[in-house]
Amino acid sequence: AAGPDDVVPRLKCGKIPLLIHYSFANIWTRFKSRFSLFYANLKSPITRPVGQSVIFAKPTDVENIWRLCDFYMKHKLPRPIRMLEILSQRHLEEPHEPTSTRLCHQMAAFGDCLRYSCRYRHVMWRHEVLPPDHYPKNGRIRFLVLVCYSPAALAVRLSSQFPTAIRFLNFPMSTLGEQVQRHYEVEANRRMHPNPVPGEMAVLKNANRYERVDIVSVESDSLVVVQLLDTSTESFPYNTSKLYSCDEIFKVCPWMVDDSSVDSL
Repeated sequence: AAGPDDVVPRLKCGKIPLLIHYSFANIWTRFKSRFSLFYANLKSPITRPVGQSVIFAKPTDVENIWRLCDFYMKHKLPRPIRMLEILSQRHLEEPHEPTSTRLCHQMAAFGDCLRYSCRYRHVMWRHEVLPPDHYPKNGRIRFLVLVCYSPAALAVRLSSQFPTAIRFLNFPMSTLGEQVQRHYEVEANRRMHPNPVPGEMAVLKNANRYERVDIVSVESDSLVVVQLLDTSTESFPYNTSKLYSCDEIFKVCPWMVDDSSVDSL
């Protein structure tokens, strides 16, 4: 079976001998959704073959290869020797000092980095530490969980600031989200972004919704890395030809979704 993640529910058709992934599952919910396709294999009285999963990886895809290696080792699976060899060779070719201004994914998610060496930033800047101005300072805080990356890592939206106004394609959308959607549904309002710059807000179409994003980095003339601001905190590469300029009326509005971690129970 093969296809984009939005068609995964339609692929649940019984036992699957081979599942091919053309990209990495970079969030936990996407990972679970893909591998839930093997449910019929596990429930079958005939346990062999259980099915195979193949992920295409390029030697230059260092970040995702590291995540997969880390997954293997944390779950006490056989060491992925070939992938570790790719990473070791990569380390030999890297400069000693990180040159990227992007924050290390492992630092952001876990507070530390398990890599032998890392080309990403490990010091958080002041604006990344301070809470936004619209955050509540005291009292009971109510929020809506939009994405569950893992049992302890969530993407949430503050209910007091951005209550649900409508459900759009079964997604709980706030008034601001509805305004962005209605505005960019009109073709005349969609202007291709002329010059993406890191740190700038833009708009794209994701899961059939128009959403605001932050441009994290510019990889080439045709590719940028963006982070969602209103429906999750996921980051992913995106084609610049499908990136739209964000109108000023939406730039001044705060982002709606932030990460929340469960430290203890």
